[in-house]
Amino acid sequence: MNLLGINEVKDVVIQSKLGQSLKKYRLIPEHVIPNVSHWMLSFLVFVSGLILLGSAATPGVLERITIAEKVLSETILNVSNQLSVTAGISLLLLSRSIYLKVKPAYKLTYIVLLSGALFTFSKGFDFEEALFLLVIAALLRFSKKRFYRKSYPYSWTGFLTMSALTIASIVSYVAIGYINQPLSKVSLPPQVQSILIKQPADLIVTGMVGFILALLFNMAGFRFLVNKKQKPNANEDELQAFLQEQRGNVLTHFAFLRDKEFFWSSDRQVFFMFSTISNKLVVLGDPIGNEKAFPQAICELHEYADIRGLTPVFYQVESKYLPLYHENGCQFFKLGEEAYVDLDEFTLVGKKKTNLRTVLNKFAKSGHAFTVHEPPFSDAFIQQLNDVSNEWLGNRREKGFSLGFFDRDYLQKSQIATLSNEEGNIIAFMNLVPMYDEGHTLSVDLMRHKNETPNGTMDMMFLSAIQYAKEKGYRAFNLGMAPLSNVGRNKHAFLDEKVAANIYRHGHYLYQFDGIRRFKEKFATRWEPKYLACRRRQSLPMIVFQLSLLIARKRK
Repeated sequence: MNLLGINEVKDVVIQSKLGQSLKKYRLIPEHVIPNVSHWMLSFLVFVSGLILLGSAATPGVLERITIAEKVLSETILNVSNQLSVTAGISLLLLSRSIYLKVKPAYKLTYIVLLSGALFTFSKGFDFEEALFLLVIAALLRFSKKRFYRKSYPYSWTGFLTMSALTIASIVSYVAIGYINQPLSKVSLPPQVQSILIKQPADLIVTGMVGFILALLFNMAGFRFLVNKKQKPNANEDELQAFLQEQRGNVLTHFAFLRDKEFFWSSDRQVFFMFSTISNKLVVLGDPIGNEKAFPQAICELHEYADIRGLTPVFYQVESKYLPLYHENGCQFFKLGEEAYVDLDEFTLVGKKKTNLRTVLNKFAKSGHAFTVHEPPFSDAFIQQLNDVSNEWLGNRREKGFSLGFFDRDYLQKSQIATLSNEEGNIIAFMNLVPMYDEGHTLSVDLMRHKNETPNGTMDMMFLSAIQYAKEKGYRAFNLGMAPLSNVGRNKHAFLDEKVAANIYRHGHYLYQFDGIRRFKEKFATRWEPKYLACRRRQSLPMIVFQLSLLIARKRK
């Protein structure tokens, strides 16, 4: 290589390093400018709505209105004024969707801006406002590629905020329209007096009609433009075949409750169970399937949620997968601990187990029988279980999502353990569900009994189920979670977890948190923590409230 070539290479290297250094020390990150410009665009859409309302509320230029009345007629001027109000309110409502980059909102806003320019011009030749709206429409058109979300993310906070702003804008429209009335009718030409002079009642009616028309337009527009077709969920046969090849977890069997949707990874090696509430996509448990494909599947789920304007929340996840959620921007809250019985270690021998042995002997002497039934079950048998379940529920309503509920088809998917009295009548039952971990763990879901049962009935059921699992060669028995157990006890814990700790200690009037822990401690040999994983900047109290509503949602 000659000397000139070496110098050229050196120049290229120096320029490259200089460029990297400048990029490294750039004061404004590259992603900030597009975000700020898009925020400004949504703000300008909101301002456009205010301008249309303000223009409709204030008297126009007298000379222009006089000419417009001669050219277009009073009826057209009044209709244009009403449509200007409608367009203004529509833009107020659409501005949040523009900020959230909702694709259907882009199309609706573009239509409203062009229509608003026409209406504000035809109501009194207000070409200044019309020109401003056309400029905003042009800016929106140039930003078309930024809009990628398929649907509007309904948020309680966003709904309340936009409702308050819209109502305040309508009230301002009425107030400004009344304050800016001409002081005297004498100086006005008779043909335009009815156009310029508006009574408060007229302004209120115009505002309310505009609000109703704007709502109808937006609702119809989103309904027409949003594509609600989703990837079909797997049927039960496909789920069964999938779970025969892949590992599951303690929550996997809830897939057969049919109260949740499924998201499948692109390679069909992983699926998630989820339900939506407000703008949250709540995933029950960890991914199910091939662990090697979990990282990519979680990324795909985030993209799926983002396109639909939803925020993922992962409920009851295990500690070993926390790094995966952390890499996706999640923070964590400890929900409680899940109780397990290591069956190789479990024994009824010893002084500490005296009370449990007493329970077994008591029920054996009284003629009670514990039986594990295999599916399929007869209608008569299911009806007996239903009678027990209804008595146990009383006036309460079934819960769901993360809790099993009485469903005939669901119960046909697992073993059912019953306790019968000396007359042979079923007084208690529980369904024993697999964890799809190659026969390693057995779990319990529904646990119900009649109101009039001997003391220690549930102790008897759990003891018998644990012994049954041990005899069948299982290595562990899952007893379920103790909510808020061992949460926030460390003095360095987060404030949210310290609050949860106080609820655990003093919330026995609302829920027997400590009672559940004490009951399961009779049998448990180890405890595993369970967590809530959610994106940063999410309100934890709001998420917990929404989760409670989701779990209590009426079952179909």
